[in-house]
Amino acid sequence: MSEETVFKIGSIGCGSVQAHHMQAHARLNILGDRLVAFYDTDPKKAEMAKRTYAKTLQDFIDGKISSPVWVWGYKPPEEETVERYKENLSELKVYKDAEELLENVDIVDVTTPHRYHVNYAVMALERNVNVMTEKPMGRTWWEARRIAEAASKSKAKYQLSDDNAYIPRFQMVKKAMDSGYVGDISLVEFYRGSSSLAHENSSAFFWDPIEAGGGAMMDYGCHAVTLAMFLAGFKSKVLSVKSTGIRRVFRNRPLRGLMQEIRVDDDVHVKVLFEDPERKNCIVTSFQAGWVDSLNGTGRDYDCYFRVIGSEGEITGAEDDEGKQFIKVEKFGYGYKRLDVPPPITGVIEEIMNAIISFLRALKDGKEPFTNVDYGLKNMAIMGAAYLSELRGRVSVTLEEFQEFCKDVASKCKREEEVPVAIIKELMKPYQ
Repeated sequence: MSEETVFKIGSIGCGSVQAHHMQAHARLNILGDRLVAFYDTDPKKAEMAKRTYAKTLQDFIDGKISSPVWVWGYKPPEEETVERYKENLSELKVYKDAEELLENVDIVDVTTPHRYHVNYAVMALERNVNVMTEKPMGRTWWEARRIAEAASKSKAKYQLSDDNAYIPRFQMVKKAMDSGYVGDISLVEFYRGSSSLAHENSSAFFWDPIEAGGGAMMDYGCHAVTLAMFLAGFKSKVLSVKSTGIRRVFRNRPLRGLMQEIRVDDDVHVKVLFEDPERKNCIVTSFQAGWVDSLNGTGRDYDCYFRVIGSEGEITGAEDDEGKQFIKVEKFGYGYKRLDVPPPITGVIEEIMNAIISFLRALKDGKEPFTNVDYGLKNMAIMGAAYLSELRGRVSVTLEEFQEFCKDVASKCKREEEVPVAIIKELMKPYQ
């Protein structure tokens, strides 16, 4: 497919997460990203999203905002860019139901609460509409399998848009690891998180295990698992998963101003043991993630703590006397190399942009998305195995053992639709 291919994109779920996605879509207009359709179970949210997006497009037209995107090394002519935004502005439409929206788009971007990710993804794939969902893939590995089944029968593609595999900083770290400069990798450790205040004012579903599938694990823990899989290598085999503490640090929190008891985890410590299929060595990824700011530090994607240990050196994040971030690649006894990290252009929006660009490129080239269905299922299984490890007293758990656990829970349910909730209730027992 050519660079001029234009994809009509629909947005399902018009809450706070979708607001970031809209900003990303607007900046990618020149690459053939044309957000045109909006749907939410609450029509007022969909109408608000449409008005907000229309205002964003108008700001581009008026020159108040400019896109950082270049095509073939050139900045597109201003008049061409303005014309594209005017065309997009005239196409915006709110739909009363998801089915009608799917009849009028090429791609759907699902940014609903976690509970509905699977249903809308399956609905799109069954209609041969390409779909990308916000993380996580679903609430449980068990229900996420429905997406894999639908994708196997569809002409369309699926991508889990977890932006941690698309952050330039960590892509640079991955290149440094793969270069072999620090030898065989044995340990990767890092933090992923945000301030408790940020999440205490977020959507209520984050704190409801049935709606979200869990707590911080399903939010920043999902990001951390993505990063662990990416750095260890998506093709690496998961040998075991071990919780070193999936906890509820703060029993009570002021959620949107009202002090409440929470019944989900807010602080996640996990180790995942991978086996590199090429070098045949084992890599331990150890991470902390969650909503406990005093433990997670800044938690910003572009300067959060990380360390990679190899047999001949290590890779770490560093900062010079001028406050510039860089990646320090040190070979024991030989000094270090400095890899400068460009500052983020738009923060989280830039990360979402990178994920969307990757999906557009995969569709144009007829290739599988980078974070595809298989990746998504492994991500869900690792998170589930971590919860199971905590439930069983922080013992190591294999993915196969976790899958057997799910089958055992399913065998006790009368109806298939009861299984995900039953699995969640079992895994959430430590937080009740």
